Amino acid sequence: MKHTPSKKIIALGLGLLLAAAAPAATYVAVSTANGIDEYVVNGSSWTYDHPIIYRTGLYGITYNPADGLLYACDAVVNEVFSIDPTNGTQTALATLGNNTPGWTSDNPQNIAFGPDGKLYFSTAFGTPTSQGIFSLNTDGSGFAQFIPQTGAGWSLGRARDLAWVGTNLFVTSRYNNNVYEFDGTGALVGTGAINSAAVTGASSLYADTNNNILYVGSNQSGVNSIRTLDIGGPLPVAPGSATDSGGKVNSIGIIKVGGTLFYITFNSGTSSHGAIYRLNADKTSTVVVADLGATANDFTVMGTASTGPLDSVGLQLPRTNMIAGTSQQAIALANYQLITNDVSTDPGTVYGSDNTNIVMVSASGKINAVNPG
Repeated sequence: MKHTPSKKIIALGLGLLLAAAAPAATYVAVSTANGIDEYVVNGSSWTYDHPIIYRTGLYGITYNPADGLLYACDAVVNEVFSIDPTNGTQTALATLGNNTPGWTSDNPQNIAFGPDGKLYFSTAFGTPTSQGIFSLNTDGSGFAQFIPQTGAGWSLGRARDLAWVGTNLFVTSRYNNNVYEFDGTGALVGTGAINSAAVTGASSLYADTNNNILYVGSNQSGVNSIRTLDIGGPLPVAPGSATDSGGKVNSIGIIKVGGTLFYITFNSGTSSHGAIYRLNADKTSTVVVADLGATANDFTVMGTASTGPLDSVGLQLPRTNMIAGTSQQAIALANYQLITNDVSTDPGTVYGSDNTNIVMVSASGKINAVNPG
């Protein structure tokens, strides 16, 4: 939905002026052991909105903007199905043993759309002959095994996440601690495997195609990092710099919202539930959702929409009285019809002073007291 930002300017204490531009909210679907929930994301603020469906056994999910549907894997029923997020309607597309050639005993794990518009999903925890990558159309037709579990130069034991970059597919193997690259026909590209020591417990993937970076999250106790790999050339390549994930394990999903990377964990949060973290530029992490209410498995961006009209803007100051020569950081809040958002560092936030003889304010909102007033 296209949204034209609104702007409101109000006078504040200490002679300050603040202008805040209304952003568009991003809707994210989160897969947990209880079902799929919708969150509204604005900057680094994640607000629980409502449950989309209640269902156990869920793993990977993805969203198709072409038809507005979510697609998910159920590792208990062993099924790939679609969900209408507007009303929760679920439609089975592929169920283990029901006209699923090659898929005989494995749990579906993660799912993604290919450049041909087909669904591709990984399997794990079954017989070796039934593990690998499978494909099907969005109506459930055309089911086929795309990549077998083993071949010359690869072994997809416990295949987890998958990410398309152009016409090539990257797949993680948690059992073999590898990331493999395949072309659009399912053939291995080059020798395929990344140095296994660098991606122990390789699980989640996110491809930053603008910068030729592949983010690889670990899902194994004792491995507390998200790694970056250069995909600008053929694999294997030397692992990039390790990105500290804040000491959390089980990084099982990575997405980008508004230019910011977030990752979801299986059970690092409160009561051993899943949690969501922001991955900071300095390689630290900040928790944004401390408790997802259950163990978590994946999340996906569904789209953006208006946050509603801007009602008010204001500053929060740690100290309401300042002595000349001191400074403090202001926190800017924009209150929209649908959400209250911290916009302190957003590009649409502009600070100013109507009397620089009393106070001065920097572009980032740092207030400096000059004289009494």
